[in-house]
Amino acid sequence: MLLNNSRRSCMNELIAVLRDEFRTGFDKLGGLIADTNNRLATTNEKLEELRVDLTSRIDNTNQKLETTNERIDQTNAKIDQTNERIDQTNQRLDRTNERLDQTIERLDQTNERLDQTNERLDQAIVQIGQTNQRIDQTNERLDLAIVQIGQTNQRIDQTNERLDLAIVQIG
Repeated sequence: MLLNNSRRSCMNELIAVLRDEFRTGFDKLGGLIADTNNRLATTNEKLEELRVDLTSRIDNTNQKLETTNERIDQTNAKIDQTNERIDQTNQRLDRTNERLDQTIERLDQTNERLDQTNERLDQAIVQIGQTNQRIDQTNERLDLAIVQIGQTNQRIDQTNERLDLAIVQIG
């Protein structure tokens, strides 16, 4: 029985504390609601001022738009004239492009002929290279022959000197 009384007493205390907390929370909530209502009233006043200002600005903008639309109509008329000129220019460009296409075809044919000529020139260059190698080899042989001729000339000179000495000794 004592235990039940103690539990009831604790429960009563807990309920009393919770009631106090709820009252404090509701009091704070009431203050927050009042503060929020004041802020909403201020915001509504500012929104009304903005609505009036925006309505005036919208009217001014609409007047400017009407003027702009008139200018756009004038510009569109000029654009139409320009488009007609562009169409005429495009027709002239089409004719020019046709002539260019023909010229390109002729250039392609010329390039093919030039490619063939270049191939022949490449072959000629290879042949000239081979001929140059043969000339270089011949020049090397000629250089050797010249050296040999020089050596032979030295021997002839030596022989002539000996002959001269022999003639002097004989005579």
